[in-house]
Amino acid sequence: MNYRRISTMLLPVGLVIIGAACRKGDGTPGTRRSREGLPVDTFTVMAYNVENLFDFIHDGSEYPEYVPGRFDWTKTNHDTKVGNIAKVINAADADVVLLAEVENARALRTLNGTLSSPYPFSALADTPHPTVTCPALLSRFEIASVQTFGVPKMGAYHTRNILEADLHIKEHRLKVFVNHWPSKRNPESHRVAAATVLAHRLEQLPAAVEYLIAGDLNEDYNECALVRSAQLDDTQHKTGINHVIRTVESAPGAAVDYVTERELPSLDGRYHYNPWLELPTARRMSHRYKGRRQTPDHFLLPRTLYDSTAISYVDNSFSPFTWQGRLLVGGEPLRWQMRFRGSRRYHVGEGYSDHLPLLASFHLGPFTFARGSRALDGNKRSGNPAGGEDTLTFESNVLRVDKCGESVTLERHTRDAHDGATSLRIRQPAQPGNGCAARLFMSVDPGRTGQTARLIMHLKGQGRLNIRIRCGGRSWVYFNNASFSPAKSARYFAVNYSSWRKIALPLEPEHAACSELEIEIRAGRDQPFNLLLDTVYLNY
Repeated sequence: MNYRRISTMLLPVGLVIIGAACRKGDGTPGTRRSREGLPVDTFTVMAYNVENLFDFIHDGSEYPEYVPGRFDWTKTNHDTKVGNIAKVINAADADVVLLAEVENARALRTLNGTLSSPYPFSALADTPHPTVTCPALLSRFEIASVQTFGVPKMGAYHTRNILEADLHIKEHRLKVFVNHWPSKRNPESHRVAAATVLAHRLEQLPAAVEYLIAGDLNEDYNECALVRSAQLDDTQHKTGINHVIRTVESAPGAAVDYVTERELPSLDGRYHYNPWLELPTARRMSHRYKGRRQTPDHFLLPRTLYDSTAISYVDNSFSPFTWQGRLLVGGEPLRWQMRFRGSRRYHVGEGYSDHLPLLASFHLGPFTFARGSRALDGNKRSGNPAGGEDTLTFESNVLRVDKCGESVTLERHTRDAHDGATSLRIRQPAQPGNGCAARLFMSVDPGRTGQTARLIMHLKGQGRLNIRIRCGGRSWVYFNNASFSPAKSARYFAVNYSSWRKIALPLEPEHAACSELEIEIRAGRDQPFNLLLDTVYLNY
């Protein structure tokens, strides 16, 4: 492999740029594989925490189980781990790969050399502070410049540096920030410190710069809505991802108001949209901890990826990558396997990573909104006093809930809400037939499989109503009368709720064991339908 020398004025000490022949080295997107269904000049970015990608050299800084020759960290197991991660990257075939938990430049070169088509350019954030693992980048596009930023020391150790790299894509530049913030063994103030370094750098950028924030931030997309222990919450509810990097408009401790795609271009200041909101709640997972779905890995998108110039996000292209299920076992990422012998953990020589990779696509040209998304864009997930995992309230400026017909109007209703400041208003003029008015999707906590559950929702308004639910494409269950008892066929009954009415739909065992519920609000014929919906959750 050839190495290209680049002026040290551009690069911190220890950062590596690798050059090699490759079809994508000319900065031309979209020429390597078919981009069926995507705009022309499209390229894909992958973000992947590879879970302790160590080399097989004893440098003295390794975790104990990655010292060569100890705990079955053999050359064979090393090669298997590297090879398995390489297979995932090969399968995703992204144009840019953003990595977390790479030990050093040697480990990065080994991984790149194991790929079926090595990337011609790479970078590693191993300065200014030495850390056990580092953020890294592999790219088919030329890297025009690189900077790394250290985070002030908090506690006994420095956290990982932040990598900034400018990618030359045709005549455009895309700046990427690769992050790995402190884990939740640390209090929130440590992640806020990392976020503050990044936010300070963003404020230095010209307003028109196109950039992408990515990596393992060790915070959920809805971190500010989660109940945290006093040991973690040492910042008075302020979070790094939501309040410092500004993926919400609300203040710490206030009702959550997520930034949405449609409002992002009009917001003053450096706000960011989090595309986890594009997915139904059941698909919001890149990591599991003690059975709980988590979203520590992110792409965060600024307004410049939503305008009419240069580089734009391909709407609804964001998704965790499971490699057709190969990276999952029992609904969890198939991590690199370690087994206890006594009090020590030993390598098994199987598995991939405890994180799923993320993929998102971008293209050269103006941003356009996709059609047909079923995601609840900006639904509010908060602690549910009734014990369910998700509570849907409707605080977002724009909702993207499926409507079932052109005559239906869905809107955020700001003058009346059961919880928070807004509710979802479903309206339809009188129709000659019965049918679906609105459809939404809700996750079910897999840790509660087998438990009795009820779907709770709050309604207000008038119309002839039927509600039906199903799990994973199975048979519908209908709720046809004022007592909302289940039935196998639809009947419509008149409702006239002048105040908020709490209803409880008993779930069958197959629904309580399913990963996602499909819920339809249906309107009866010959009467106008005007119904408000709010505060939807599962009660176990």
